[in-house]
Amino acid sequence: MPLMLPFAVEELEVFGKCTSGMWVYARNSTGSRSGDKIVKRDIDLCDEHGRVCVRLKGLSFREAEADRNPNPGATFPETLESFMLEPVWKPQAVHTEGESLGYARHLVILCGMTGFSSRDTAKRPGGMQFVQLELSQPDIAERFHACADQVFEMIRDLLTEKPQERVLLQVVVPSQGDQQLFAGLTGLLQSAELEHARLIGQTIILDTDIKFEELVAILEENKISREKRIRYQKGQRFGLSWNELDAKEGDVPVPWKDEGVYLISGGTGGLGFIFAHDILRQTKRSTLVLVGRSALSPDKRTRIQELSDAGAKVVYKQVDVAMEDATHALIGEILRDYGKLDGILHSAGVIKDNYLVNKTTEEMQEVLAPKVRGLVNLDEATKELPLDFFILFSSLASTAGSAGQADYAMANAFMDAYATYRNSLIKTLYRHGHTLSIHWPYWKEGGMKVDAETEKMTLQKYGITAMQASTGISALYRGLASGKSEVLVMEGELTRIRQHLLSEAMEQVIPPTAVSEIKESSSTLVETELDTGNLTDKVLIALKLEVSKLLKIQSGAIDVDLEFNQYGFDSIT
Repeated sequence: MPLMLPFAVEELEVFGKCTSGMWVYARNSTGSRSGDKIVKRDIDLCDEHGRVCVRLKGLSFREAEADRNPNPGATFPETLESFMLEPVWKPQAVHTEGESLGYARHLVILCGMTGFSSRDTAKRPGGMQFVQLELSQPDIAERFHACADQVFEMIRDLLTEKPQERVLLQVVVPSQGDQQLFAGLTGLLQSAELEHARLIGQTIILDTDIKFEELVAILEENKISREKRIRYQKGQRFGLSWNELDAKEGDVPVPWKDEGVYLISGGTGGLGFIFAHDILRQTKRSTLVLVGRSALSPDKRTRIQELSDAGAKVVYKQVDVAMEDATHALIGEILRDYGKLDGILHSAGVIKDNYLVNKTTEEMQEVLAPKVRGLVNLDEATKELPLDFFILFSSLASTAGSAGQADYAMANAFMDAYATYRNSLIKTLYRHGHTLSIHWPYWKEGGMKVDAETEKMTLQKYGITAMQASTGISALYRGLASGKSEVLVMEGELTRIRQHLLSEAMEQVIPPTAVSEIKESSSTLVETELDTGNLTDKVLIALKLEVSKLLKIQSGAIDVDLEFNQYGFDSIT
């Protein structure tokens, strides 16, 4: 069934207040049939007693996109390329010509910043409301869980209030030691902003010896900033950007070796099996220890047997790596049975999709456990071993946030920060084996997947398609060989991907006042832009700005190559 996009409604009637649980009664409007080019439906929203609270009449739908490809089987381009980026902190000044967006509330959460007295924070300079979290747990995983609990509950309470005006939430974390891992909260903040446009979140990373007056000045100047992650080091301000890595394959070494012993957490998941197959294909007499929380299903037992039949040593251990004692026992057992452990691929993960206003603390903790507690347990249990590598399977969600997956985005952002932290310990010989956190997109086989229609729309709009297994394996080789702590990888049409990322980057450097002016009136910017370029470019610029104003989305997110109907416009509008 094709994906249908609503674009118009004839009549809306409200009879009463909606409840948290509703029933929907939908039917075709009079004279409309399912096979029509434009389908109209009447929809009643009813409470649990069957009373109609809201009625929509003549809600019009059309196919989200027309198949302009004469060959239905050739949906995707024949040539796809991979694209790899690394995060880089670059000196970046605040746009001094900007002004505050006029926040109704300004909340500042101090995580691990212990150098400020309650007498200072109680002054509420500039209307700032400070919350200083008490985090006394000796273990960083416990501290992060406790910090995430408190920030999550504050954000959930904020969203439950349904603020009608802008709220600025700045989370301040230290840049030193394991306290820097609190920067993983950025995944939560960005996801919350996607779920509620009036909530603006920033993660600000600071030196711990900063004075309170300096802190206030930094918070105040960043009220006009659109960056989500900001860092100050010795008084200099840095913004996070992404640099493209060299795409040349060259002679990238295979990280696996003959007679190696490798542990794959989440080993019976889709990605676990993909990399297990690759290790066995590339090596001789290797041993794989696949780890998971659950007992093996008949299908997974068969797949493991197939790996063993290929001549490899493959064992499954039912262990929850979020349990400290069980994880240490697992590592001890591996050393007793095989004498060594050469590398770890940490791909364990749990998803409990739910919007923040409906999500429970228990759900969030369950999602955090394998990627936070599990990662710390594995690292602590192997800290004295001469590992070749420690690879963490992260997600694009940690970079941009994900509505309905705030806990998942936060858990992956913690792993990203942990990769940098662990690599800093290697320099002082407290750890061995390079750490890489790799942001995976959707995969065609294994990992997170999307349906065919969504994949097609993603390709058309952004140039990104679901990653092929061969591309993902090659990307892991390249990422590990690069020596970077963190890489992001995508596959698709590189020209379109670069264009989209460039437009997004341009959006990030436009001062908030300019964005506000676009939303209120695009005339001034249109007149400035129209002084350059040919007539077609001028029309496209004007149209993008007008659509941006009407739909209240960033102009950089508007793809001029898409049909108008994909943005909900018909021939009349």
